[in-house]
Order: sequence, then structure tokens, then C-alpha cells
Amino acid sequence: MVLGFEARKLAKGMEGTETFKASRMWVLRFMQRHSLSVRQRTHIGQNLPEDYEDKLIESDNDSCITSH
Repeated sequence: MVLGFEARKLAKGMEGTETFKASRMWVLRFMQRHSLSVRQRTHIGQNLPEDYEDKLIESDNDSCITSH
């Protein structure tokens, strides 16, 4: 993972980190601790039809008529 690679690269220049390995478990715990995820957004949303307001009002009117 890129995160582990970058962590090892940063650790090289720090004192006392000679044995730091950024293992897979370290990366997973780091991500959990900082609420990070490897998921990718799969879909942003749908475009509404141009007449959605009319349809919404019509739908609301129909539900009022049938509920009495």
C-alpha cells in the first residue's frame, strides 16, 4: 500500500525508527484510528428530470385526494 511506503519513507529520517516496518496491520490500525477507508465512491448521484417539481406537486396532490 502507498500509505505504508510513505510511512517508511518518512520514518527513515527520524531518530529511533530503525526497526519501523509499517506492516499491513500497522496500516490497517492507522486507517481505523484516523477513520480512513480504501473504498472509492462508486456513484455521485442522479440528475433530476427538468419537470421534477411538477411531478412532486402532482404526486402530493394525488396522495391528498386518495387519503380522504
